[in-house]
Amino acid sequence: MKKTIILFLLFSSSFLLNAQNYETIYSKAVNSSNCGKETFSFDFRNEILVKTDKYYNSQEKIPAKIESTGFNNSGYFYEHWSYGFYLNKYGITEYNQVIKKSYRLVFDGKGGELLYIWESYPNNNTGNDKLYFTQKGFEIFCK
Repeated sequence: MKKTIILFLLFSSSFLLNAQNYETIYSKAVNSSNCGKETFSFDFRNEILVKTDKYYNSQEKIPAKIESTGFNNSGYFYEHWSYGFYLNKYGITEYNQVIKKSYRLVFDGKGGELLYIWESYPNNNTGNDKLYFTQKGFEIFCK
């Protein structure tokens, strides 16, 4: 029994250690100049993003794995999360059944505070893209 409990604790702690959890409180469409108050949580873990709308308490589960990191032209650090790995790992049938969105998490520096999350759809259709801001990101980009 002790071995079972220890194994469970090891697996669950590994699962939690790999998770990145963020909360945003403002959002706007990429093509809009206005930000609105809207709270979401984003939990990135084990190749799945769980996006929760805090008002409606609704969730989306989206395949997401970190693909690249770097600094943008403004000097902010970013992580790019995408669904691209899903096709090779699970095949075309499963791939065609999942939500396809990419996420760019933008921080004030490497290891710094989250400023915003850019949610984008395939085929560079930025008309549907959305930005989700933390309070700090709101102060910088929405005022």
